[in-house]
Amino acid sequence: MKNFLFIFVLLSVGLLSCKKDKNFTKDHLDFSRDTVLFDTVFTTIGSTTKSFKIYNFNNQKINIEEIELMGGANSPFRINVDGVPGDFLTDVEIPANDSLFTFVEVTLEVNNATNPLVISDSVRFRTNGLDQYVNLDVWGQDAYFHANELVQGTWQNDKPHVLYGTVAVGFPDLDSNLNLIIPGGTQVYCHKDAQLIVYKSSIDIQGTYGNEVVFQGDRLESFFDDVSGQWWGIRLIEANYSTIDYAIIKNGSVGLQVDSTQVPQTLLLTNTIIDNNDFFGLNVNAGASVDVNNCFFGDAGICSAYLFAGGEYRIDHSSFVNYWGGSRAGPALAIVNHFDVENITYVRSVTNSHLNNSVE
Repeated sequence: MKNFLFIFVLLSVGLLSCKKDKNFTKDHLDFSRDTVLFDTVFTTIGSTTKSFKIYNFNNQKINIEEIELMGGANSPFRINVDGVPGDFLTDVEIPANDSLFTFVEVTLEVNNATNPLVISDSVRFRTNGLDQYVNLDVWGQDAYFHANELVQGTWQNDKPHVLYGTVAVGFPDLDSNLNLIIPGGTQVYCHKDAQLIVYKSSIDIQGTYGNEVVFQGDRLESFFDDVSGQWWGIRLIEANYSTIDYAIIKNGSVGLQVDSTQVPQTLLLTNTIIDNNDFFGLNVNAGASVDVNNCFFGDAGICSAYLFAGGEYRIDHSSFVNYWGGSRAGPALAIVNHFDVENITYVRSVTNSHLNNSVE
């Protein structure tokens, strides 16, 4: 009897030791988000890269049998799973209690629509026969694009305008005595280092209260709402008489620069906000004649307004308020009537000027 029991135990142990281990969990995936939403993206311009994580919260590894971008090769979206791009991937493993990144980008085709529209797709994950989805949504917007272009006439305000490189109203050796009119409600988005130059020509920005003309960078993610230096700025060089009314100029390097003049009055600047620029909000140089009324000059890395090397400055009912977050290099408002060239100091007078009912 004892021998029989001993043999039975050995057989039982042998049978248990031959049992096949489970290689994969039969559970499902978890995700860091169920929807990847892109803020407004201009057609033809690639988006920023967004991501989400795929989690395996199980104590055994998991095999994702299929990962499919449902729009396939025709989708405006692109995905990359753990460094592998493609719209259909198979047998992607995640170790126990581990995760993978999925990266998503989108580029939209021109849609000939003036209003933004939502474009959607999804990514399907099949695990153990179960399909799970992460949704992809983007707001798409057509725009007028200007890349290293000579511009004039009247811009339409039904779609945004996007600037690349140097966009010029008149330019040395090309043309001058041009005029650009930008009506109220126009949204102008400027790519990295883009600038709008007015050379021996004029610009008339015709915003109204509640329908301002806005200049800003072209990164539309909320993170960039208050990031300075996203574009260069607006520059008037020996400009003809120009006007800027109800404009918002923000997040540049030098918001508005006025260099010299060839007319008795260079610029009438009214009801305008210039804020959050790397160096100066307003920079007036070399004898320009500028009238300013009811304007706000905000944060800047050096000065909110820098009036340099003489000129005429008639400023009324305006504010110079600089709470720059870093180490500011100058006062909110600076007026300098001299400049140095090869160690020689030259003085150019400030004439016919006043500063009335304004706050610094």
